[in-house]
Amino acid sequence: MEYIRRRLSETNLGLTGADGQPSSTMDAAPTNGYMVPTASSTTNSLASRASDSTGISRQGEMTQQSTDQPQKSKAGFFSGIMNNPAERVSHSSGPNLSNAASTASNFLSNMASAVNVGQKTDSSSKCLLVIENRATDWGKAFANKTVQGMRFRVEQHTFDDLTIIATNEGMVQACSRKLREENKEIRFRPDFILIRQQPLTKQHRSVLLGLKLGGIPSINSLHSIYNMFDPPWVFAQLARIRMRFGAEFPVTTTTFMPNANSLRRFRDFPAIVSSSNRSDARLRIRNREQVEDIIPILQQIDDYIMVEPLVKAAYELHVTRIGGIYSVYVRTSPQEGNPVVERVEITPRYKLWIDAVCELFGGLDIAGIRAIHTADGRDIIVNVESSWLNLQTVAAQNDEALIADVIVKKMELASRPQSIAKNAGQTVVNPHHKKMVSEPCTPERPTPKVRQSLPNSPSSARKNTFVPNPLDGENAEKIRDMRNSFMSYFNK
Repeated sequence: MEYIRRRLSETNLGLTGADGQPSSTMDAAPTNGYMVPTASSTTNSLASRASDSTGISRQGEMTQQSTDQPQKSKAGFFSGIMNNPAERVSHSSGPNLSNAASTASNFLSNMASAVNVGQKTDSSSKCLLVIENRATDWGKAFANKTVQGMRFRVEQHTFDDLTIIATNEGMVQACSRKLREENKEIRFRPDFILIRQQPLTKQHRSVLLGLKLGGIPSINSLHSIYNMFDPPWVFAQLARIRMRFGAEFPVTTTTFMPNANSLRRFRDFPAIVSSSNRSDARLRIRNREQVEDIIPILQQIDDYIMVEPLVKAAYELHVTRIGGIYSVYVRTSPQEGNPVVERVEITPRYKLWIDAVCELFGGLDIAGIRAIHTADGRDIIVNVESSWLNLQTVAAQNDEALIADVIVKKMELASRPQSIAKNAGQTVVNPHHKKMVSEPCTPERPTPKVRQSLPNSPSSARKNTFVPNPLDGENAEKIRDMRNSFMSYFNK
């Protein structure tokens, strides 16, 4: 205890000057009477002198620090982020500071590239985005195609690979997770879109929304593809066509159920059950005993379900229309061997079907109908396809060439009004309008519309009282004679 008391008193004495005032500097080295001369104290004394040169006084015993650690300045850190990254790394020798600065620089560069979506594009070619999940090389179909003297640059990706950044002013940036040489991310701005993959998930819907906001033209139109996302919405339109054509447009009976538990109320078996818009995942239910086995599987999806009757088909029909070319394919499944697909002549009834479907949602350039022909001779439409229809193997190359021709014509049609408007100095609101106004029109005076009343309305009865009748003179004389005779009867 005596040693500690003497040590504290000596430390207090060492902090005062000769005249009793606190010392602002520690120029004099400590003597043996004030501090024990150990190796740590010597190092602390040197560190205290280095801090005095910057105007910082340290009192008492100091903790040993490394002289290699640099001084961290907030102003220098942020100025390094905003300036050249190379200068920032050279000024900061510490690994933690360099990592933080590089992370911040990458963040700011990514934000800048995301905001500046109007990046430079190749003006010597047209970028065609093909959303395809099959093993089809669409670059071969557009190898010799040109639009206004410019060749095609085909970017083929799936919905799952794409991320869209778009504005309502026409600036669109498509980013793909697919990596090419040097592991660089693919970024491009499409001029036209061909959708060959059916959208099924919420992420697919977000890609459609981004492309629609950016105003990128496509085949089929993004409006029609978005409306064909859910089968109940499509079958509602098919029901309207059936009301117009009657038995000439036979559509299968479909039942909508909000969840899997509602399947317990269904009674008409056998049936086919599909969950939401997954038409490729269809389950057959033979009887009510199988319902309880299927419900747990459908509950995992947690979405609405569609139920339709199970009908035995003699053969399947696939009616397609690509541009103005019609095709009908018959697929038979023998008991032994592989299915056989053959092309047949189109009938007026099949042509009526596909023409009515192509009028849906503002018009479809590419459409297909799936139907079955029963053993008793009935045709039943079971499904409708948009631009993602399956191309039959027997005519796949011809159909791909037809799709390429349709896209070239659409792109020429979409770009033609813009060039005309540029030469005339006008602004085109919709490039798909057939009639363009080239001269200022003078407003015409509106002609008043005459309201025609119904025959039994009060206004018509009121008008009929003023219509002249040639028998009014004789009737007036008869009424006058009857009045005179009546008055003479009472005057007697």
